[in-house]
Amino acid sequence: MIDSGIIDTPKEADLIIKKVSGIINGLSPKSKSITSLGIASAGRCDEKTGIIRYATKHIENWTGMPIGKRIHESTGILPLVNNDANLAAYGQWKRSKESSLVLLTIGTGIGAGIIIDGKIVQGAFGGAAEVGHVIVPGNNEHCTCSKCGCIETIASAKVLKEKLDSQPQEETKMMQEFTSNIA
Repeated sequence: MIDSGIIDTPKEADLIIKKVSGIINGLSPKSKSITSLGIASAGRCDEKTGIIRYATKHIENWTGMPIGKRIHESTGILPLVNNDANLAAYGQWKRSKESSLVLLTIGTGIGAGIIIDGKIVQGAFGGAAEVGHVIVPGNNEHCTCSKCGCIETIASAKVLKEKLDSQPQEETKMMQEFTSNIA
């Protein structure tokens, strides 16, 4: 590891690209040997082109964003771009002794990554593990993906934290621990 830090994620696509490029370019003096770069992003990613095929409305203008091309233009390094949950699953797979695994992510939404025999399962359009958008019968909540009834509208950490914050009298120790790291 060369460096680490925590930054707030901008809400606009162009500002995210600018901020990420600045971070990468800021690392260059510390290590002139940066030759590979991986970018983990929310949304359905085309790992071959580095384009976000589809993203929810959490980030304006993220759908269609050619992340790979834009980062390459500003840093000189062509990144591998894939879904954040897919890459989290791949990282877990690299550390584990399992040949295959499924990893769930619960935060702003609900995601998953599937690894079978060391390969990320992408699906035809990058949505193989988009479990947060499975429809729950009887759920009438509108999702940021434009559908109605997605499980993440009632069970993501973000939603649970909002419910907890709006009804503090119902707080439980488990819910406080579960949502303590959610912004």
